[in-house]
Amino acid sequence: MLQTRIRVVRVLCWAALLGAVALVGAWARRSGGSTAALELAVALLFAFVGFVATERLTPYFASIRPIADGETVSFPLYALSQRRNDQPSHSGDI
Repeated sequence: MLQTRIRVVRVLCWAALLGAVALVGAWARRSGGSTAALELAVALLFAFVGFVATERLTPYFASIRPIADGETVSFPLYALSQRRNDQPSHSGDI
């Protein structure tokens, strides 16, 4: 599989995110400054950072390989565009 490293990185990023949220929540409860709104805000902030980090890191872990003899390849969205072009338009011409 060409995308194994990408999947591993995404799982590790999410595990680190959940671990960080749990640690920050435990620390905030021990320090006595924790409220439900604060915990929710911190969790949302960590989730946002997690989304951005995984989106930025993912392409660096993609694997590429040479095309084997006799292997056919195509642009992934080409088939989708062909299916859309083959279907009749329902937009109505004005």
